[in-house]
Amino acid sequence: MPKYKRTTFGAGRRFSVRNLSVQLGLIAIGIPTLVLLFFSLYQIRTQAIRLEKELDLSLKNEAAQLSASLSSVLFNLDDQACGLICMAALAKPEMLTIKIWDGQNEYLSFQNQKRLNRVTAVGIKQVEYPIVFDQSTIGKVRIVATTDLLEQQIARIKLQGLLQVVAVDLILGLVLILTLNARFVSPVRALMESSEKIASGDLAQPIPVKRNDELGALAANMTVMRDAVKEKVASLESEIHQHRKTGMALEKSESFLRLIIDRIPHRIFVKNMKGRFLVVNQAMADSLGSSVESVIGKAEDDFIENPDQAKQIHQDDLEMIHAGQSRSILTESYDGSPGTSRWFSTKKMPYRAADGEAGIVGITSDI
Repeated sequence: MPKYKRTTFGAGRRFSVRNLSVQLGLIAIGIPTLVLLFFSLYQIRTQAIRLEKELDLSLKNEAAQLSASLSSVLFNLDDQACGLICMAALAKPEMLTIKIWDGQNEYLSFQNQKRLNRVTAVGIKQVEYPIVFDQSTIGKVRIVATTDLLEQQIARIKLQGLLQVVAVDLILGLVLILTLNARFVSPVRALMESSEKIASGDLAQPIPVKRNDELGALAANMTVMRDAVKEKVASLESEIHQHRKTGMALEKSESFLRLIIDRIPHRIFVKNMKGRFLVVNQAMADSLGSSVESVIGKAEDDFIENPDQAKQIHQDDLEMIHAGQSRSILTESYDGSPGTSRWFSTKKMPYRAADGEAGIVGITSDI
């Protein structure tokens, strides 16, 4: 099967499987990333709320324990014991200040100055708890704690969540890209390569996609289309070969006919409805003082000096064609010498071709 020249229909943008692969890869990574990101943000928010509640509960428990420890020593106004209890509580990393009220008045205050210098008012929490002795409220204790540790824990949770998103996203994205490449991009690339080779004229190019889905159906349709084009090309080649044989036979027949009519001494001619010569033999061309090639396509008035005579000949030919009758004409011609003349008999017959074209066939004999 010969190859044929590729034809380009339009100059639009060329489809790129590489661009498609990149776009699908971005989609494969982007969608899971958004899902994992929202899920991670939800987890971070949930854990932050939980840690904040745990800190509030821890401070309340600490305040309750301090209240229980300080009830008897506050009742006895034992400042030294109060200081020992409060300093022990300030040793915990989140504690900043402990204040004790005796009734409505501030009685004692203890603080961790180093930690106070590193925090702001935004990063602190306060809890108050009553001090009860013998079922009577004798004062209250206020705990001021920093939220720096809470914020550090939340920051670690965010970092862990981000790392988890990145790790899971990379793994999932890689799996999706490989899956899309195997199930979609590679078959599309194979279809494109096969279609380009078929378009360039390689009608024997196989289409390697064998699947039971839309791409498989597309490949099957392309195979059917390729086979149909192959059959059509084979049919056209057969017709072209037959036309060439017919043309060669016709050319040979025309050459043989030309050889015969040129050997006949009588003048032979064929004219159409416009009076133009379609066929003349050599004898006719010689009588007109020209060559066969020069006579073809010309009319009587190109060779007869008298225009009225040429017009009358053409008018007689048209009447003969419309009447469908043959005519014999006898004419005398002088060659210029005194007392000499020649007589010619012309037989004209109308004809009508298969395509409806009509004209005159004539033979002139020297008698």
